[in-house]
Amino acid sequence: MKHKVVRIGSFAAVCASIGFLFGYHFAPRAKLQALDQSHSASSHSNSSLLRPDDPTPARAPNFALTFTTPASEEAGVAELKQLATTHFSQAILIAQSAPTPRQRELLRNAALQGWASRDPQAAAVWTLANVRSEERRVAVEALATGAIAQPAEAIAAINHLIAADPLLASDHGNALVTAFTRAGQFETANQFAATGPSEFRAAWLSTTYNQWATYQPQSALAALDKIADLAAQREARSGLYAGWSNSDPASLVAHAQTLPIGEARLEGLNLGLAQWVHLNPGAASAWMDKFDPAPDLDAGAAAIAVEPALITKKPDIAASWAESITDPELRASTLLDLIRLWAQHDLNAARAYATQSPALSTETRGLALSSLEPSP
Repeated sequence: MKHKVVRIGSFAAVCASIGFLFGYHFAPRAKLQALDQSHSASSHSNSSLLRPDDPTPARAPNFALTFTTPASEEAGVAELKQLATTHFSQAILIAQSAPTPRQRELLRNAALQGWASRDPQAAAVWTLANVRSEERRVAVEALATGAIAQPAEAIAAINHLIAADPLLASDHGNALVTAFTRAGQFETANQFAATGPSEFRAAWLSTTYNQWATYQPQSALAALDKIADLAAQREARSGLYAGWSNSDPASLVAHAQTLPIGEARLEGLNLGLAQWVHLNPGAASAWMDKFDPAPDLDAGAAAIAVEPALITKKPDIAASWAESITDPELRASTLLDLIRLWAQHDLNAARAYATQSPALSTETRGLALSSLEPSP
């Protein structure tokens, strides 16, 4: 059976009857028309766009509201997003006429994204008035994605949401930071995060620098030094190192080695070595073999020691890495993990090591041996 195609002109009658259905309420049609008209007037004073309620709108695509494939749904979302840039009321009426809750939310967010690309602040006002708080976070993510086409207006719109919606203030700011960084607008994201409310600043900076360092670690490093708030700088640095370690851990390790002994050096080496071992244990262990055991190398040694492939093929070498850890607590916990993993493929050898190795303290030995006993 062919699916019925619902055209824009029929939605006024459909939506007049559904009121507060679909999990969120909508502004009255007159209000929506006024918003559209105001938006068109402010953005297109000499435009030939028709009014939102014109029976023959400027664009009248066919919307099959029962999407039969992911591709048809994606096409519908793109079409609705474009329509919303000039005729938001029609776009939102289409969205609320979709047959399932998921599609209604998807199309509503597409409409918001399209409208926000033209008028971020009006889209923010509408979102506060018409989207329930439990659905607002996702809606604002869509809004922010569209709004960054006008960075200054996007910041003003999100600041309005932060002030008017305090329970979700951190989420709203993070949505804008994420949208900016996805678009490669790292400096703008950094400026917004660094000047945000003090209670959210550190988290927003961490998000910013995580993404920035994933793609441009040297630029992120240069910007990091300009953060005056030391607590915020530490959070930003943690985000930077996390992002850098995911993309190029070897270069993070090389950078961390140039730093003076202290918190920043240790954090960089810990994150970089752990991720390097995960991605390329051979190269990471070869690099670490050049140095004597040291606190800076403990995280890397621990990561190598519990590599499943190394434990399976060369458990004695894995044990030597665990034994080289200088921190007593980390050494003990790593040895326990190693023995547990070793026992999964050679219980007798693992038990012999736990019984005889002088590297284990009395307490650690007892814990190791008890972990090898069969469960009752």
